[in-house]
Amino acid sequence: PAVVLQGMTAGVNDVAFTCDAAQVIAAGCDKSLHVWDAASGRHRHTLTGHSAGVSGVAGSPLDARLAVSISEDRSFKLWDLSKGFAVRSVPCAKMPLSLALSGDGNTVVTGHLDGSVLLWDVRQCRAGAAAPLLETRDQSQPLVALATLPSHDSCLLLAARDGTVRLWDFRGASLMKLVRHPAFALGVAGGSGRPRCRLGVSPDGRLLAAGGADGGVWVWDLRHAGGSGAAAEPRQLRGGRHSGGGGGGSPAAGGGGPVAHREAVVAAAFSADMSCLVSG
Repeated sequence: PAVVLQGMTAGVNDVAFTCDAAQVIAAGCDKSLHVWDAASGRHRHTLTGHSAGVSGVAGSPLDARLAVSISEDRSFKLWDLSKGFAVRSVPCAKMPLSLALSGDGNTVVTGHLDGSVLLWDVRQCRAGAAAPLLETRDQSQPLVALATLPSHDSCLLLAARDGTVRLWDFRGASLMKLVRHPAFALGVAGGSGRPRCRLGVSPDGRLLAAGGADGGVWVWDLRHAGGSGAAAEPRQLRGGRHSGGGGGGSPAAGGGGPVAHREAVVAAAFSADMSCLVSG
C-alpha cells in the first residue's frame, strides 16, 4: 500500500473520501470514526459521540468539511471535519443499514433494516429538525446499499438483501428501473443481522457493478432497458489467475473461467477515469 492509515481499535465497517480527495474517513465497530490526511497518512481527528458501532459514512459531494455517519444506536450524525465534532445528531426510529447523499449535498438518504427509505433535509437537520422529508417502503427486504448516480441528482440505486436493485427517482418517489437476474445473489458482509455491501457506479452514471455471493462481479448498463422496465442483461466479470486473496489477470465476460474471488464480493468501485473497476 502507498499509505497505511493507523488508529482504528476495532473492525472497520466503512470508508469514504472527502469530495476533494484530501481526507479519508473510516467508520468503526468501536463507536468512533477516524479522519486522516490521504496523502501523508497523518491522523487528524477521532470523532466520538455514537453509543454503538458506526456502520456507515459518506462525505458531502460538494463540501469537504461535511460528513454523515449512521450507527447501530439508531441515529445519524452530521460532522464538521474541519473542527472534528458533530454538528447535529438525528434519531432514527428504525435501524439504519445504508447511507447516501444526493448529488447536490442537500439530502441525506438512509436505508433501513425493514426495507424503508427515509429522506432528510441537511439544512433542516442542521437547524435541529428531526423529522424526515419522506418515508417510503415498497418491499420488506433489508436495504443493504444505497448509491447515487453522478449524472442525476435525484436518482438513487437501492440494493435489497434479496439481490434486487431498484433505480429510484426520490424527488418523484417513483421506480424508474429494476435491476436483477435469476442467477445473481448479492454478496454482503455483516451476516444476517446487519448485512451491508457497497455498489460501484461509474462516474458517468452509466454502469452499475455489484458483487455476487458466489465471488463473481456483475455489471449492468443502466442506459439499456429490458422488458417491463428492467435493466438489460448484465455482464459477468470473471478473474484469471488468483493472486493472494483475490483474482488476477484480465477480467472476462460470460460464465467461463474462475470467479473473481474465492468468497462473496461485498464491495465494488470504479476509478475516476473509468479505466479500472476494483472489487473486494
